[in-house]
Amino acid sequence: MIGNSDTGKTLVVTFPSTHQALKFDRSFKARELDYQLTPVPRQISSSCGLAARVRGVVLERLLAELVAAGTEYEEVYLFSPGSKPELLTRYTE
Repeated sequence: MIGNSDTGKTLVVTFPSTHQALKFDRSFKARELDYQLTPVPRQISSSCGLAARVRGVVLERLLAELVAAGTEYEEVYLFSPGSKPELLTRYTE
């Protein structure tokens, strides 16, 4: 199981649209997750858009929360200090 509870590790979720990012924001405000909406990091894509930086949660819980909220996402990356982003999963229907 991939976790990110270690200091500095963050999961970054990208979304197919601003609508989905805002849906994530509305849904996750009530949940006990440490997250922040930010522009998509340049290490991932040069296109504009919104992403969510999520800390203190394992990938499996994050994915379950996304499904429960009915929020579509594109990809989830693991960001660790001093390392390149690692693609963990892509959305599949």
